[in-house]
Amino acid sequence: NSNNNNNNNSDSNTSNKEVYMLHLNRILNVLQNPIRLTGLKKQRDVSSVAASFGSILLVAAQLISTPSALTTSALQLLNTVIERVIKFRAKPPAVGDVWRAWMEALSKVIETGMKILPVSVNSTLLLLLGSQSSNDCVLSEEQQKLLLELTWRLSVIPEQLDNLINEQTPRYICLLLGNPVIDPTTHEGLLLVETMWNCWEDSGREDSIIPQIDSGECMHALGVAVRRAFKPKNSATSSAKQARNDIVALLTLFSRQRDLRDSLVEGHVLEYCLRFACCGDIRMFHPDCRNTTLSTCNEDFEVMKLLLSTVFPLLNEETSAEVVATSSLVDLISLYIVCGLEGNVKERKCRNWSQPQFDELLLLLLSLLPSILPHVISDFVSKGAHGMLFDMLLWSFEDTHKNTDTHSHTLRIKGAANSFMSTGDFTVTSLDTEEANNNGRRIYSLLVLKSIQTMLFLLLGEEQKERNKGNIGNVAIYNNEDDTADDCDGSDSNEKRRGSDKDKRESSLSDVGNGSNLSLLRKAKRSLIDNNIMGAVKDFLRRQSSSPISDDVGNKVTANIWSICSLLCSSTPSLLNVFGDEGVALLLAYYDVNEHKLSGDEEYQFLVLTVLDATWHCVVPHTNNRRCFLASEGIYSLLDLLQKCSFQTQYMALGVLTQLCEYPRAVKHVLHWKNSGPVPYSIVSLLVALWEEESASFNCDSLIDGTNKLPLKVNDDNSFDSRGRIFMLAYLIGFDGLYEIASPHEKSTLILIEQFLNLKCGEKWHDVKEELYVHDIEPIECDAEALKVAEVANAMTVKGIAERQKRALEEAEQMEKEEQLSSMEKMKMSVRLMDVASEEEGTFIKSLSETIN
Repeated sequence: NSNNNNNNNSDSNTSNKEVYMLHLNRILNVLQNPIRLTGLKKQRDVSSVAASFGSILLVAAQLISTPSALTTSALQLLNTVIERVIKFRAKPPAVGDVWRAWMEALSKVIETGMKILPVSVNSTLLLLLGSQSSNDCVLSEEQQKLLLELTWRLSVIPEQLDNLINEQTPRYICLLLGNPVIDPTTHEGLLLVETMWNCWEDSGREDSIIPQIDSGECMHALGVAVRRAFKPKNSATSSAKQARNDIVALLTLFSRQRDLRDSLVEGHVLEYCLRFACCGDIRMFHPDCRNTTLSTCNEDFEVMKLLLSTVFPLLNEETSAEVVATSSLVDLISLYIVCGLEGNVKERKCRNWSQPQFDELLLLLLSLLPSILPHVISDFVSKGAHGMLFDMLLWSFEDTHKNTDTHSHTLRIKGAANSFMSTGDFTVTSLDTEEANNNGRRIYSLLVLKSIQTMLFLLLGEEQKERNKGNIGNVAIYNNEDDTADDCDGSDSNEKRRGSDKDKRESSLSDVGNGSNLSLLRKAKRSLIDNNIMGAVKDFLRRQSSSPISDDVGNKVTANIWSICSLLCSSTPSLLNVFGDEGVALLLAYYDVNEHKLSGDEEYQFLVLTVLDATWHCVVPHTNNRRCFLASEGIYSLLDLLQKCSFQTQYMALGVLTQLCEYPRAVKHVLHWKNSGPVPYSIVSLLVALWEEESASFNCDSLIDGTNKLPLKVNDDNSFDSRGRIFMLAYLIGFDGLYEIASPHEKSTLILIEQFLNLKCGEKWHDVKEELYVHDIEPIECDAEALKVAEVANAMTVKGIAERQKRALEEAEQMEKEEQLSSMEKMKMSVRLMDVASEEEGTFIKSLSETIN
């Protein structure tokens, strides 16, 4: 009997539990319907009902953490209520009533009273992560959909979004994208991606999200999601392709976060992006690309741009070198360059894009080229792609207003190059002319010039490595030993002899080195020279000077051209003759700077820097070019620029001027210079003003009282100090000549400039003494004596400077007094003359009146 009673009690409890669950399920279903608010007339009643309703929602939140028969109803109720709250917050009614009060109270409950909800959601997401297939998943497909919809709706509410991030929801979302239970190209995958986008919407949450997803596990899951999204069965429909694009767009967002780039490369995400970007045009035999067909539809065009945009920020990572080198990206870029040069859209070997689509993709690929060249230079040059690149440069340099047979269809390029360079139609109108300048061609010019510049930089780097190994030796890049050749007779024969010596050095440089990269880079440079790249860039600059383009694109193109000229002339001395008088004339045209733009426009500042760099490498080392520069009053233009330029360009301008002043003829031009302003301004005034400005920036005084033993000391060792170049320039000009034309006040600063080396020597000895003291090292007797002698010598130098400056200032005061006395005497003389004139006028009037009477 006892056993029978226990069985009856157990059956009764089970029956009661089922009945309770049945009633609770009905309650949850009923609450999904809109609540009638006719009986609520007071605000207190609304708050009371909202609090009771919130208690039921808390029960529903607890129910979803443990899958049961009530999970579906609980998820439906939470989704329904939160959706109503979101709609209410998006568009609240203008007139207040009971319904509005109810929704406001319900919104407050969802925002602040449901902190347990993100915890329950994450618990259920963990159950999904533990499932390896749909068969062993504890949630049905409907429950999975409802759960992900609830997660997405919670991410729309800022207060709940913060709770989700605190509960590591972004990490679970990344893992779910690679989970076999979730298909990333379905509605569920789209919900996960949208939730992640909501997490990143506020720029202040990155610091909390990045540590959660910066792991190999999350990156592996993202890679799996990308591979699954490109499977033929998962990208057959337009909606599936759009979901695939959303996943790639999420990767593009991640690649813009600097802290995630290394993980994206190590997690093979970069490898997958490169693979799928190439498989649409390049024949590949990887299993991931088997049966993968990418067409020219809008979705496939967008995914191509997104993949390349994802790749772009990752190329600067050190770990990306091997991935890029083993990819087919060079083949893809070469194919598109060839197709662009052919000009016929229908006969292209790549996908049959429309003309705007092809232009946009080609520009995007060209923008990647400078970043990948260091990793694939051997493959790029061995395939002859550098020749095709030069052909594209020649086309982009053509007159944009001519209807040429080749590329005439691209006179007006549509598209935005994925917002890399510009937006909308590339054709813009210059501020200076009414003609339309084809900005599309200039974008091509800019990208191709950057790639050529990268190749030349790589060549310099490889040659420097060979020098460090001792294979080349200390061979000068160009001859800079003709100090007085331009000031004596017979310079023509000297120039010929030096030119032959340069050619011998150049040939010896080209024969040295067994590295494959070095030989290929030299081959590419020789190909550019043989195709007369110097003549091509000079022709382009000549057209630019006749109709200048005053926008950022034109400044970037011109700056890259001058940079390439500098690289070519510094590594190939024979090109200095090719640069010639015409190059000097074109260079001087850019010395007439816009002072307003020079102080605020970064692109314009970079252009001026490249012009100065071209002067340094293309003019200074060559006698004829230097003579032409001096004959065209280039020194005067350089000094005018130095007077106007900002701190960024001042250092470079001083360096160029110092190099020029190593030649006596240039010094004569410097001493003869006067500024064109209303106040006379000599070279001494300019040097003194630059010195005082630089000293003020380092909190150093230009006048020494003798107490400070280190008057030139700079605390920041990493800062650029142009005072050394100012001293060198003054030394080359000659301090004696500068003292002759200097005023007494200028002499006081010039005295300090003259002792720059002695003061710096004293600083170095002081630093040695301080370092010995810091490391508790006692110098030996002779070293201690040397330190003492250096300290005394520095003190005497400082004292001598202070005395000389004092005498110079006294002289200045005396001259000022004399000028004041002279002015006073002039004023007195003027008063006397006025009195005499007044007396004469009175006498004349008196005599005239007597005559009349």
